Amino acid sequence: MEQGTPLSLQRDKEIVEYVTKKNAIIEPSAVALLRDEHEFRKIIDGLLEQNFMITEKLLAGSLLKKETKMGASEEVVVRKTRFRAAASEMEPEFRVMEEYDVTNQSYSEGKIKDFLEMFRDKFSFLSSVLKTRNGFSPKPISRIARLQNNSDTEIIGMLFKKWISKNGHLVMQLEDEEAICLVLVHKNDKKLNDEAAKVMPDNVIGIKGRKIGDEMIVAKEILWPDLPQKPVKKIDKDVSIMSISDIHVGSKLFMEREFSNFLNWINGNASAGTDLQRIGKIKYIFITGDNVDGVGVYPDQYDELAIKDLNEQYDGLCELINQIPEYIEIFMCPGQHDAVRRADPQTAIPKKYFKALSSHKNFHPIGSPSWVEIEGLKCMVYHGASLHDLYSSVNYLSASK
Repeated sequence: MEQGTPLSLQRDKEIVEYVTKKNAIIEPSAVALLRDEHEFRKIIDGLLEQNFMITEKLLAGSLLKKETKMGASEEVVVRKTRFRAAASEMEPEFRVMEEYDVTNQSYSEGKIKDFLEMFRDKFSFLSSVLKTRNGFSPKPISRIARLQNNSDTEIIGMLFKKWISKNGHLVMQLEDEEAICLVLVHKNDKKLNDEAAKVMPDNVIGIKGRKIGDEMIVAKEILWPDLPQKPVKKIDKDVSIMSISDIHVGSKLFMEREFSNFLNWINGNASAGTDLQRIGKIKYIFITGDNVDGVGVYPDQYDELAIKDLNEQYDGLCELINQIPEYIEIFMCPGQHDAVRRADPQTAIPKKYFKALSSHKNFHPIGSPSWVEIEGLKCMVYHGASLHDLYSSVNYLSASK
């Protein structure tokens, strides 16, 4: 158990003794959560009515209902700020780049021709990027058969699948618009194997290698469709953009206390001096997905919800957003837990869930991914759902790490 002051250790002892007296069990981490609760006996009694063991997760859900605005009557912060923020004197300068947002622009019918068009467009664009590389002159895959064995060759292909051969070599099947070939990565080439591990299905890559058969190449180098680095663009205004994400309103694990502290902070109610100056420069906020916890997103989620109705979750979210100062422009994109389709690209969350914010001109629901031009800077806003594909497809990555 975490060590503390003599008073906190005494309180921990009282909690453990009380639970033991009740013939129950309590996790050490749950003891730490109860340490500052003056009515800990009442909380314990309530939990033990239906449980014999008090866990940190169970206790967190109970405290959430006790302390959140959705379960209590006290509002944490007020909308008006106590300080004069420099950003409140600035006129906002932004543009949601709707040409790159799928919201109200999704015309695909999900037919085979739509998928073919998407993959061909992806291959065409990324191939054009690869072809700009110095020292790289790729040929169509169909021309490999005309080359002599053991001759060097360069190609561009989209990964269809990859596997380990019976001899332990990594094999990738690549295709372009006309033909397919196999690219072999030798098992003893650790550096190239590490690079090949990053290649996922439907990635478009360049290969420098040696032909060893009509449809087979031994890879020497893997090239990615990277763009050249450009100098960082700056603006003259002394203004800041903030980004937060994964609020998960409605979950028992929603960090209500911490978010209340954040709202106090951004309103200038809990800071002073240089910190207030820093807060006062915030003119824009990106809230990038999983804004509520949703309902039925994963098995057994219902038991982990403090708010079991989707509309009520968004009502709670609106209450929180309403406490962000009005001079700050807010851009919110969805995540997999929000009330939109789970597949990328995701449309903006429907306005029907934000009726309480309908009069707020500073609130802008957008898709994921989408782009917003702020003060002349183009900012990509994305929840990051594709990272789940990375975890499952790259053997040395995991969500827990």
